[in-house]
Amino acid sequence: MKRSWEQDEGCDGLDLPEEEFDYEEFVAREFGSRPHQQIGLSWKWWATAVFLVIALLAVMILGR
Repeated sequence: MKRSWEQDEGCDGLDLPEEEFDYEEFVAREFGSRPHQQIGLSWKWWATAVFLVIALLAVMILGR
């Protein structure tokens, strides 16, 4: 019984040349010249987060 993922034996041993795979070239081609660009948060989001933490603490302390 042949499974759907099996290949025909006629396709084995074709001796096709193996290409060298250049990972850095692939990443540059797919994602641009700066593949490891870090995504940072704007200072506005940091200020918003600090404000929300202070507001939450104020509600917890003064709400009692």
